Amino acid sequence: MHEIVRTATVQHTFVILAIVGPIAGVCFGAAAGIRARRVRRTALTGLAIGCLGTANYLLWILYNGVVNHFGLDTVAAAAVSLAMFALVGGVAGAVAGKRLRSKAPH
Repeated sequence: MHEIVRTATVQHTFVILAIVGPIAGVCFGAAAGIRARRVRRTALTGLAIGCLGTANYLLWILYNGVVNHFGLDTVAAAAVSLAMFALVGGVAGAVAGKRLRSKAPH
Protein backbone atom coordinates (compact mmCIF):
# COMPACT_ATOMS: atom_id res chain seq x y z
CA MET A 1 0.00 0.00 0.00
CA HIS A 2 1.32 3.46 -0.83
CA GLU A 3 0.41 7.03 0.05
CA ILE A 4 -1.84 9.01 -2.26
CA VAL A 5 0.26 12.12 -1.68
CA ARG A 6 3.78 11.94 -0.34
CA THR A 7 4.62 13.83 2.82
CA ALA A 8 7.66 15.39 1.16
CA THR A 9 5.45 16.81 -1.59
CA VAL A 10 3.10 18.41 0.93
CA GLN A 11 6.06 19.74 2.92
CA HIS A 12 7.59 21.27 -0.22
CA THR A 13 4.28 22.86 -1.23
CA PHE A 14 3.80 24.37 2.25
CA VAL A 15 7.34 25.79 2.24
CA ILE A 16 6.66 27.47 -1.11
CA LEU A 17 3.37 28.89 0.19
CA ALA A 18 5.09 30.14 3.34
CA ILE A 19 7.64 32.05 1.27
CA VAL A 20 5.59 33.19 -1.72
CA GLY A 21 2.34 33.93 0.14
CA PRO A 22 3.42 37.09 2.00
CA ILE A 23 5.27 38.45 -1.04
CA ALA A 24 2.32 37.85 -3.34
CA GLY A 25 -0.05 39.25 -0.72
CA VAL A 26 1.84 42.52 -0.51
CA CYS A 27 2.08 42.80 -4.30
CA PHE A 28 -1.58 42.05 -4.95
CA GLY A 29 -2.66 44.23 -2.02
CA ALA A 30 -0.60 47.17 -3.22
CA ALA A 31 -1.89 46.74 -6.77
CA ALA A 32 -5.46 46.76 -5.50
CA GLY A 33 -4.69 49.77 -3.33
CA ILE A 34 -3.40 51.85 -6.22
CA ARG A 35 -6.86 51.96 -7.71
CA ALA A 36 -8.51 52.76 -4.37
CA ARG A 37 -5.69 55.15 -3.38
CA ARG A 38 -5.04 53.20 -0.17
CA VAL A 39 -1.82 51.40 -1.05
CA ARG A 40 -0.44 51.05 2.47
CA ARG A 41 -3.64 49.70 4.01
CA THR A 42 -4.37 47.22 1.23
CA ALA A 43 -0.73 46.11 1.07
CA LEU A 44 -0.83 45.36 4.80
CA THR A 45 -4.10 43.48 4.35
CA GLY A 46 -2.51 41.51 1.53
CA LEU A 47 0.48 40.76 3.74
CA ALA A 48 -1.81 39.49 6.49
CA ILE A 49 -3.64 37.24 4.05
CA GLY A 50 -0.35 36.06 2.55
CA CYS A 51 0.97 35.21 6.01
CA LEU A 52 -1.76 32.58 6.28
CA GLY A 53 0.52 30.40 4.16
CA THR A 54 3.29 30.85 6.70
CA ALA A 55 0.89 30.10 9.56
CA ASN A 56 -0.25 26.99 7.72
CA TYR A 57 3.34 25.78 7.45
CA LEU A 58 3.95 26.39 11.15
CA LEU A 59 0.79 24.45 12.03
CA TRP A 60 1.97 21.63 9.76
CA ILE A 61 5.27 21.46 11.64
CA LEU A 62 3.49 21.49 15.02
CA TYR A 63 0.98 18.86 13.93
CA ASN A 64 3.72 16.57 12.64
CA GLY A 65 5.62 17.01 15.90
CA VAL A 66 2.54 16.02 17.90
CA VAL A 67 1.84 13.00 15.70
CA ASN A 68 5.48 11.90 15.77
CA HIS A 69 5.56 12.18 19.57
CA PHE A 70 2.19 10.63 20.51
CA GLY A 71 1.41 8.55 17.43
CA LEU A 72 -1.31 9.01 14.86
CA ASP A 73 -4.05 6.94 16.52
CA THR A 74 -3.87 8.11 20.13
CA VAL A 75 -6.32 10.11 22.18
CA ALA A 76 -3.48 12.31 23.42
CA ALA A 77 -2.54 13.31 19.88
CA ALA A 78 -6.17 14.08 19.06
CA ALA A 79 -6.58 16.15 22.23
CA VAL A 80 -3.39 18.15 21.66
CA SER A 81 -4.30 18.73 18.00
CA LEU A 82 -7.83 19.81 18.96
CA ALA A 83 -6.50 22.27 21.55
CA MET A 84 -3.89 23.63 19.15
CA PHE A 85 -6.30 24.20 16.26
CA ALA A 86 -9.05 25.54 18.54
CA LEU A 87 -6.63 28.09 19.96
CA VAL A 88 -5.46 29.19 16.53
CA GLY A 89 -9.03 29.34 15.24
CA GLY A 90 -10.17 31.34 18.27
CA VAL A 91 -7.38 33.87 17.91
CA ALA A 92 -7.97 34.19 14.15
CA GLY A 93 -11.71 34.65 14.72
CA ALA A 94 -11.15 37.28 17.39
CA VAL A 95 -8.74 39.23 15.19
CA ALA A 96 -11.03 39.01 12.16
CA GLY A 97 -14.06 40.02 14.23
CA LYS A 98 -12.28 43.02 15.67
CA ARG A 99 -11.11 44.09 12.22
CA LEU A 100 -14.59 43.72 10.71
CA ARG A 101 -16.21 45.61 13.61
CA SER A 102 -13.77 48.49 13.15
CA LYS A 103 -14.83 48.79 9.48
CA ALA A 104 -18.59 48.64 10.20
CA PRO A 105 -20.48 51.90 9.73
CA HIS A 106 -21.85 53.38 12.95
